[in-house]
Amino acid sequence: MTIVVDLLGPLRMTAGGSEVRLGGPGRRTVVALLALQPGAVVSVDRLVDAVWDDHPPVTAVTKLQGHICGLRREISRLGYDAAAVLQTTSPGYLLSDRLVSTDLTEFERLSRVAAQSSDARDTGQRVALLEQALGLWRGTACSDVRSTRIVAAAATLDDRRARVQESLAEARLHLGDVDTALDEMHRLVLEQPLRERAWEMVMRCHIARRDTAAALAAYHQVSQLLATELGVPPGRQLRTLAADLGAVGALVTR
Repeated sequence: MTIVVDLLGPLRMTAGGSEVRLGGPGRRTVVALLALQPGAVVSVDRLVDAVWDDHPPVTAVTKLQGHICGLRREISRLGYDAAAVLQTTSPGYLLSDRLVSTDLTEFERLSRVAAQSSDARDTGQRVALLEQALGLWRGTACSDVRSTRIVAAAATLDDRRARVQESLAEARLHLGDVDTALDEMHRLVLEQPLRERAWEMVMRCHIARRDTAAALAAYHQVSQLLATELGVPPGRQLRTLAADLGAVGALVTR
């Protein structure tokens, strides 16, 4: 049976349904960094930097080897060939992508298949795939791993999640499920208020409901946010959408 590492929420690792005891923050950082790219070698230097955030002790390599040995003992305890699962390959280590699967890999696969379903007749299937992909998330990616490197990687993953949420809202809108799409995009812009595509979807949902005033109000709100936070006007997509609704003059920056 495959070992599973879940990254899309608090980090966890299971083997045959049993929890792999990951131990303290250093060991958890090692697992997270290796699992973010299963099948790829992560160098000792990168692992040391991730575990100690660029301030490694003189014994860092020895301590890293201790983390690897501890993980292998735990994997062996559950009946797996630890050396095959967690391999030593110059200049570092890798998690076997043949023996280890991750929820991130599955999220990316489902998102990719959904993106390929571009025909209007496939919209219902696209919605189902995107819902399945988003259903893998249990919170912020690697939320209990404090390494600066992992936090930065998690932010990138959270951006991918938001893009899939936007794609799902667009697909729902095409199916006429306007209220659900609008609710989801309202939540997203509350969490990430500078996402222009999410605001565009909010506007499009209001347009679908024939509520021009609400659409223009949303445009005005994002305009103020972008001006205040970034000192920039809305992008072309938002400006064009507002102009099509009759938002002219000071409201639309050209």
